[in-house]
Amino acid sequence: MNLSNQPKNFTLLIIGCISIGIIVTLTSLEILIPSFIEMIRNKNFDILSLPRHKLISMQVIEMIGVFFLPPVLFALFSKNDFLSCFNLDKLFTIKKYLLASAIALLLFPVLINFQYWAMSAPLPESFKTMAELQKAMNEKLIGIFLNEPGLANLGLMVVIIGIGAGLTEELFFRGFLMPWIEKITKNTWVAIILSGTIFSFFHANFYDFFPIVIVGILFGYIYSKTRDLKLNIFIHALYNSAQVILNYLHENKYISANLEEVKSIPILIWIICLCIVAFLIYKLVKDYEHLPHSS
Repeated sequence: MNLSNQPKNFTLLIIGCISIGIIVTLTSLEILIPSFIEMIRNKNFDILSLPRHKLISMQVIEMIGVFFLPPVLFALFSKNDFLSCFNLDKLFTIKKYLLASAIALLLFPVLINFQYWAMSAPLPESFKTMAELQKAMNEKLIGIFLNEPGLANLGLMVVIIGIGAGLTEELFFRGFLMPWIEKITKNTWVAIILSGTIFSFFHANFYDFFPIVIVGILFGYIYSKTRDLKLNIFIHALYNSAQVILNYLHENKYISANLEEVKSIPILIWIICLCIVAFLIYKLVKDYEHLPHSS
């Protein structure tokens, strides 16, 4: 954070803003109470049986209430300018965003193998059963969101799942949560790892837990070096949006390739992609070495 006005009790204000966000979210979800009551009456406890528009509403309510509202309230209550407070006022340069684009797209093959290794790990059957159920539910939810044909739905899903999630999650986990942890622990790497781990917990997917932790740490590292949250948002949003578009094309039979069926890639290609991503990140953060950083 870049604070021109330091709040008197930083931690108390952070906790208060998060609490308000959760309360607003739970209050907003009251619109779904009739649907939940109907599910109980029918003894059907499958949340994915809710109408599609209500599932989308839940997604939007969570993004705004849990992830977006607390940082906004923090800037408001601490009397700091929102854009400068969360380092959203850095200048745009084509070079930086070309590098960021390449990083976002090359993360696909890198993370595919991490997920494959997580799925291949020798785990107790109870863990594997739970993980398979989570994976099936996530795939079903994505299918519900994306199997509506038409460019209007594709655009809506890119805005919500791609841009919306990238914006709100980076704002909360890197712009809001990570500096708080860093302030408490006095250690940047502890803040990066803890915020990345919490980021993964929120995705509630056992097989993807380790890959998402890696992504969270990667995003945390980039932000700790650049203090340019727009870059994080751009990489996150582009990565999500590319997944949305590819899944949409598959769900609506435009292409036969299915991301979910790609289990792993050859190790040599994976190593090459990993090295390229590492080099691109080095080039990206190197441009910021001479700039003064604020937490």
